[in-house]
Amino acid sequence: MAAGEALREMDRAVRSHGRRLEHRGDFQAIVVQGKPVNHVLHLFLTIFTLGFWAINWLCIALAGGEKRVALQVDEAGRFRTKPL
Repeated sequence: MAAGEALREMDRAVRSHGRRLEHRGDFQAIVVQGKPVNHVLHLFLTIFTLGFWAINWLCIALAGGEKRVALQVDEAGRFRTKPL
């Protein structure tokens, strides 16, 4: 696969994931999905509800947030995704 073709395939893969591009090389890209957790807001809610919101905050902090994925393309044009 030519370098130009690999770049086009990588662009197509990044667009198909529909995430924010963090780093891009010729044969690899790091994309970010999700949004960061707003800890200030959750701290305020925890104080306002006298601690009852802390359980929700913990679940959101563990399951939510940003996730990074590495997209790689080899010379044959095959893609691999790997969570980071």
